[in-house]
Amino acid sequence: TVPNQVVDHLRAPYTDFLDRRLIEFAPATMERIEAHAAETFALQKLTNDAWRIVEPFNAPADPALVQGFFERLNSLQIADVVKEVVDALALPGYGLSPPAREYVLKTADSAESTNRPPIRIEFGTNRAGKVFVRRSDESSVYTMPTEDADSLPQAAFELRDRRIWRFTTNQVTGATIELNGRTYKLRRSGNGNWAIAEGSQGMINPFALEEAMYRFGQLRSRHWDACGKINSDKFGFGNPPHKISIEVNDGDKPRTVTVEFGKQSLSGGPYALVDLEGGRTVFEFPFDAFNAYSEVVRSLAVTVGAAR
Repeated sequence: TVPNQVVDHLRAPYTDFLDRRLIEFAPATMERIEAHAAETFALQKLTNDAWRIVEPFNAPADPALVQGFFERLNSLQIADVVKEVVDALALPGYGLSPPAREYVLKTADSAESTNRPPIRIEFGTNRAGKVFVRRSDESSVYTMPTEDADSLPQAAFELRDRRIWRFTTNQVTGATIELNGRTYKLRRSGNGNWAIAEGSQGMINPFALEEAMYRFGQLRSRHWDACGKINSDKFGFGNPPHKISIEVNDGDKPRTVTVEFGKQSLSGGPYALVDLEGGRTVFEFPFDAFNAYSEVVRSLAVTVGAAR
């Protein structure tokens, strides 16, 4: 005789014993990521183990965001086995031919070796809070919670390096602030002194200006929110706009960087809009940097009548 609970376990369907992880891989072995989602994009590992966005634009990727992407992929869990064997002719019924979205992970030898093909995860249509999903190396179709699938990046900008740009305060030659329909033009001399440009009015707080320029020069996104076609009402970008343009001397290549501010974001600072490699991009502006900038705005607003 044997205990009843042993027999009960033996009678359980095999699906009770399945590893619920959709996929498991070692991130260190990956060399390239390709995705077909809201847009088609690709990331390539560099020789120093850093990652770079190579399609549809060229820009550094954020190490923490790429690592988080790998961790989310490795933690994906199947909810149900829909069908164990699904042939190619039946895949359109699940929205999997072609898939609505897919991610392809390649190792260094994926392209040359038939024994180690790329890892491909394909997502289909939704059904009652779940989405159909399959691995290209298996014949089964599964479901998983829609929110888990939606947590994966769908566009390249979501993985871009959160460092927006870099410059020092000594490279700044001037700044123009547009606020409430007024324009304040400021000039910085080589010795670090600030002055109101001819035709503008306002009071300058030089200490706040230097602090704000330092923080703008080290600007990082708290979170990427949108790229491309921007819904101005959603993020509170007004007309007339509230923005600052900073003139930077890069030797023989002077440039102007501009940030436009919107309403308060979830992280406390405002939503902000900049032009990056992928187009107009919205991100959550760091609160401490905006606080330093707000001191500059307060001093300028003491005197009204700035030139338009």
